[in-house]
Amino acid sequence: MKKISFLFILLLMIPNFASAHSTLTASFPAEGETVTEPLTEVHLTFGAGIEQGSTMVLTQQEETIEFIEIILTDTEMTGTLPAELADGAYLVEWTVLSEDGHPLEGSYTFELDADIAAEEQEAQEEVESEEEEEAAEIVTEDATPSPFAANETASNEPTAFSPFIIIAVIALAGLIGAILVLRRNR
Repeated sequence: MKKISFLFILLLMIPNFASAHSTLTASFPAEGETVTEPLTEVHLTFGAGIEQGSTMVLTQQEETIEFIEIILTDTEMTGTLPAELADGAYLVEWTVLSEDGHPLEGSYTFELDADIAAEEQEAQEEVESEEEEEAAEIVTEDATPSPFAANETASNEPTAFSPFIIIAVIALAGLIGAILVLRRNR
């Protein structure tokens, strides 16, 4: 009985390796963001390492836009886009292989409206030319968000405790079964 109890306690002390799943922690463009400048790349950052074979796809109205290249680093995936994209809603779908070998999938949407930026630029040029004629000097600052601004996303993954609970229930059932068998043999 002491051996079984010792084995059960030892089992509970085994670290939970399933927590190595890679969840999306940041993205550019961010989920739900309206991008007002021409887009040249899509950048995803994950909370844990990702392996070779991870990929992503960009679609607009069921038309797939192929990335020129997808670069993987330890926790990041960056896809370089071909020519300028048309304005509209886009869907980014990603599939990554976690460090523990589990494939994970996810998706999010963003809006591209680069015409807004072009209209703002034209209006700014008109204002500047009028002010130059009056010989006034104006300094403007543009507060553009960082392309790698963090975007917390919801995760549909099970919690890291799920495998631990399953193993504990199985071990407890085995322990009860072993106790019943030992009592019958007496």
